[in-house]
Amino acid sequence: MYWWQRKLWGIWPAFVGAFLYQWAPFRFSDIFVRASLGEACTYMFLPLIFWGLSSVAEGTHDRFSKSSSRDTGHKGKDTVMGPIMNISSEGHFAASPLQVFLGALGIAGIILSHSLIFMLLVPALLLWWLVNILSDLSHLKQNLLKGLAVGVLGIGLAAFYFLPAVFLKNETVFDKIMAGSVMGFADHFPTIKQLIYSPWGYGFSFPGINDGMSFQVGIAQWLVVVSAAILLIVIAIRRSRRSNPPHDKIATLSFSRILRDQDSLAMTTGVTFLLILAFSLFMMQPASIPIWKLVNQFAYIDYPWRYLFLAVFSASVLAGFVVESLKHLKSLKLLKFLVGAFLLATALYTNRNHLGVNAWLDWPVASFVGDGDTSNSFDEYAPLLADKGYERLKKPLVEVIEGQGQTSQVKRKTNKISFSAKAQKSSVYRLNVWYFPQVKLSVDGQPAQYSYQEKGVLDFPLTEGKHKVEVKFVRTTIEQLGLLISLASAVFLFSFHSTIFSKSSGILRRT
Repeated sequence: MYWWQRKLWGIWPAFVGAFLYQWAPFRFSDIFVRASLGEACTYMFLPLIFWGLSSVAEGTHDRFSKSSSRDTGHKGKDTVMGPIMNISSEGHFAASPLQVFLGALGIAGIILSHSLIFMLLVPALLLWWLVNILSDLSHLKQNLLKGLAVGVLGIGLAAFYFLPAVFLKNETVFDKIMAGSVMGFADHFPTIKQLIYSPWGYGFSFPGINDGMSFQVGIAQWLVVVSAAILLIVIAIRRSRRSNPPHDKIATLSFSRILRDQDSLAMTTGVTFLLILAFSLFMMQPASIPIWKLVNQFAYIDYPWRYLFLAVFSASVLAGFVVESLKHLKSLKLLKFLVGAFLLATALYTNRNHLGVNAWLDWPVASFVGDGDTSNSFDEYAPLLADKGYERLKKPLVEVIEGQGQTSQVKRKTNKISFSAKAQKSSVYRLNVWYFPQVKLSVDGQPAQYSYQEKGVLDFPLTEGKHKVEVKFVRTTIEQLGLLISLASAVFLFSFHSTIFSKSSGILRRT
């Protein structure tokens, strides 16, 4: 977040924005209350995606091209960052391979951390991409291709997980469990009051307003939002008074030409993220129910307040915009530093109690590690035929359910289970592992038949005598396809950028 905002605004605004990004109440809630590891990890990838989709949002800034010239005594592609950032002598920014690399890694990282967050993020990404395309129509084709490359390569990197998650979902109880759960989205809209301030708690999200957890965006973040809105209005009024072109010339001012101006560019970025923040707040209110009903026809969304991640992200970008915009007040040169320091102090003070342990809950360890067969609250990724009552009996891995026999030398790996069996007469053995597609059973090296209809685990007959039994969990076709796509995407992405990195490192060494 710091490095991306440094390209947008400069060092001090970037520091303030990155600090507010890190020091937001919901991030403490994600880690210390909800213990949502996947969602907490998505925050490190969000800036990479927006950075990857940026084009003129950083390259046409006079500050960046001038600072690069000062660093090396040259201009444009002769600068240290020139080969990486593709900055021309005019300050223009072409579709950078580095940005494609960062953006693709960001998308893959979010999908692998929390795919639901990526789905919620798509509208904001499309808006940011559209703004960047309109900001530089002279590079329309490059920016279109770059955006497509970021999306395709990012999804491609995560295809080994994403494709099976989508196409094998019908093999699980997910739809049945989630449709009948208490986690209906209509019961979990936070109120405006809760978004401004809600008491810190260590409970859950309940229907109504009696929630056990906090949904506050952050006091410092709200100050930033209000300040950004006021500044945008003031800047717009000042610009209209300063320019005020004749009526017959207004039509000649193209949208892309307006946006290429440095101040207009900053203003456009501010407006964009103010709109993204407004969108995230709207999606957390009951007025958005028609949209949620439409979305839930394609993907199940449990909590609308998940959009707090986007509100926190947008407020952090706006923090850098607010601090940087104060540079126009030349009579108060220290104001930008004072306002930044005030935002830092406010964030520190209002979150001071979120770092300590405020409540001790005496829950036995067994309640965490002994319950359930998956890592999800409702075991919603269990197979369709899984008998949850049978699972709770904690049966041994291998047992004889009919006849007589023994087992020995049981070995279990992530994709294979093997053991030796001695059946005293024809018997039926049971392997207490949930069935999933593409299970291969072999007895004495030969394919064997099995059934899984009774409890959702594997039952198979063995004749009298000694046998070597092996069960392999083979990748399905969709898993193999996803893995191949991920490998191809990784090879293409890293080989494509190896030249870029080697060239830039050589220039850095010479400099």
